[in-house]
Amino acid sequence: MIKIKIKSWLFIVCLLFVLFVLIFSLDFYFLHRLSVQEKRIIQIKQANKYTDFLETAQKSHFNLSFLFNISRKIEQIHPAFINQNPHHLSIRRKLVKSFKPVPFEHVEDVWRLAISWPLDNEIYPENVDDSMGQLLHALQVAGIQKTFNSQRGTQLKLVLRLDGGQQVLWKPGWYTRDTKIEGPVYSGKDRHNSEIISFYLGAIFNLRWTPIVAGRRINMKEVYEKADTVLKETMLIKDEQYCVYGKCHYCNISELICGDKISHLAEGAVLFLIPGQLQKHISPWQRTYKPHKKALWESDSHYCGPLRKKFSLERLLDMIDVAIFDYLIQNGDRHRHESRNNRLVLVDNGKGFGNPHIDHLDILAPLYQCCMIRKSTYDRMLLFTGGSLTDTLKELTKEDPLDPLLTDEHYIAMEKRLLTVFVTVQLCQDKFGKEIFK
Repeated sequence: MIKIKIKSWLFIVCLLFVLFVLIFSLDFYFLHRLSVQEKRIIQIKQANKYTDFLETAQKSHFNLSFLFNISRKIEQIHPAFINQNPHHLSIRRKLVKSFKPVPFEHVEDVWRLAISWPLDNEIYPENVDDSMGQLLHALQVAGIQKTFNSQRGTQLKLVLRLDGGQQVLWKPGWYTRDTKIEGPVYSGKDRHNSEIISFYLGAIFNLRWTPIVAGRRINMKEVYEKADTVLKETMLIKDEQYCVYGKCHYCNISELICGDKISHLAEGAVLFLIPGQLQKHISPWQRTYKPHKKALWESDSHYCGPLRKKFSLERLLDMIDVAIFDYLIQNGDRHRHESRNNRLVLVDNGKGFGNPHIDHLDILAPLYQCCMIRKSTYDRMLLFTGGSLTDTLKELTKEDPLDPLLTDEHYIAMEKRLLTVFVTVQLCQDKFGKEIFK
C-alpha cells in the first residue's frame, strides 16, 4: 500500500515537472517571438522617421505637411499593421511548396506547360502545384545550346537557347548585394536580384504579372564557345577571364561582364520570356529624366482628375497596383507600361533595391493622387504585416542558387515602405471614406 502511494506521488511529481518544463519552454518561445517582433517594430518605426523633411520637400513636389502626416500616422498606427497576421501562414506554406525547385523528366514538357499559362496579365495561374518548381529548376540547370546578344532595352542582356529549344533572357549581375546606388531614383544599372525578388513579391501579393525568374551562374567560357557571330564579336579573353560587353544602347567595351578566372562563372537572373506580343504605353507618371525639369504630375496635386476620364477604372487600378509594387522595391524607372490583352504586366523590374536608406515617395503618386486602391490588393497586403513579408520572401528564395538575394537593410526598408502604403491609404480614407476601395 505504501509503495503504491509512493509511486503515485512520484508520478504526480514527474507530471508536474514535465508540465513546468513545457510551460517554461512555451513562455520562453513566446517571449522570444515577442522580443523579435518588438525589435522588428522598433527598426521599422525608426526607419520610417523622415528626418530629411526639408531636403525631400526641396527635391520633390511634396510639401512638409504631407511628410509630417505620414510620420505622425506611423507613430499612431493601428497594431493590425505592425503585428503578424497568422492567416498569412497558409498562403506562405502553399507558395513554398509550389515554388520549391523539383526535378523534371522531360524539359520540353516543362516549357510547353509554362507557355500555356499566361491569361491576360496573369503570367502563371494561382495554383501551379509542383509544375512551377519544375520550371524554376529547368531555368537553373537546363543545358545551354546556343547564346545570342539581345538588343532589347538599354543594357547588356543575353539570350540563351536551352535544351528543349526554349529561349530565355539572362541579365548579368553588376553589383554586390551591399552596393548602395547614389543619385536619382533611376541611377545605376539593372540589379539582377531585383528581378528575382520581384517575381516572388508578385506571387506573395497575388500580382502574378511578373516574368518567372530564377538566379543562375553561367559559364562565360561556354557562352563564348556557343555564341553566334554577333555576340562573339563583343566578347574577349582578358587575364584568363572570358568577358562580354554586348550590343545595346549603353553597351561599351569599358563595361565588361566577366566570368571567374578559375570557374568562369558569372551570376545573373534568367527570365522566362512572356509569350505573345506586349503593347507599350507611355506612363502618365513618366519622369522627365532632367534634373531641373519637373513633369506635370510632380507639381499638380489634382493630376489624377483628367486621368479618370481618359482611362478606364480597371486601367487606373492596374497603374496603382504597379505604383505600390514599384514603391516597395523602389523602382522609379517605370517610364512606360506594357500590357498583354489590355492588362498591365510588370516587366523590367531591375531598377529596384538601389539604396535601402532612401525612399522616393513620389513613386506612390498614382495612389495618393487618385486615392483609390483595389480592395483585393489591400486585403492581400494586410495578410503580410509585422515582418511576415520578409519571412515569406526569405523562405521562398532560400532555394535560389544566388541566395541570399537581399541584405537585412533592404528587408527592413521594404517593411517600412509597406507601412507607408498602409498610412497613405489611411490618409485617403480620412478624406474619402470607404469609397477609395474598389
